[in-house]
Amino acid sequence: MFDSIFNDTVSNHDVFKSTIHNMLPKVLEGYNFTSFAYGMTGAGKTHTMLGDIYGNSTGERGICFLTVEKLFELIHQQTSAKKEFEVKISYLEIYNE
Repeated sequence: MFDSIFNDTVSNHDVFKSTIHNMLPKVLEGYNFTSFAYGMTGAGKTHTMLGDIYGNSTGERGICFLTVEKLFELIHQQTSAKKEFEVKISYLEIYNE
């Protein structure tokens, strides 16, 4: 079962808002989080996750960038609460099986 399926007309920001955005407050509560993109070769997984890394004219940022940006924005909003955060992020791309 998949949480979401998107066609080729949605932006990376739309995908981020529909999937990851609402999970980030739980991450700040200490929950682990995994984002998983699956699909056929050429379907746009790398573009969705990393953005316009090949210098195409879109300049669109990927979900990884949008997630880190929003995560640090939420952390910054909580700094007045004297909380301490440790952020660890890993990225894995399985290519050619």
